[in-house]
Amino acid sequence: MRKLFRDCPYAAIEAAKLRHGGIQYISGLLRCDRETIARGVNELNELDESTLLTSRRK
Repeated sequence: MRKLFRDCPYAAIEAAKLRHGGIQYISGLLRCDRETIARGVNELNELDESTLLTSRRK
């Protein structure tokens, strides 16, 4: 995730907010690679799932 934020800050977060077509839109807008943004979105999804699991155990 560090590389993503260095190359295109917050691109994955914004793409995830837009849902359908968000990755393509943000990649065109910010001129970032779609694959990089997609990897960032996947990492965010994994982070959210692990965060939910730990917060439920408390």
